[in-house]
Amino acid sequence: ITFLTAWATLGFHRILMWEMPLMGPQFALVRYLSSLPLPLLAGLVALLCSRLVEQHRSKST
Repeated sequence: ITFLTAWATLGFHRILMWEMPLMGPQFALVRYLSSLPLPLLAGLVALLCSRLVEQHRSKST
């Protein structure tokens, strides 16, 4: 989940090909920096969800 989120949100090719030429370097930098924590947060949320599911399964059996 972390890898896929990083791949989808932090695509460096997208910055070079689309965002910098069309929106400018300031926009590209702000978007990139604001997207940096997203893969880590997605991984942590997935980890917490999987632990909750495992706890629920162990209680029901």
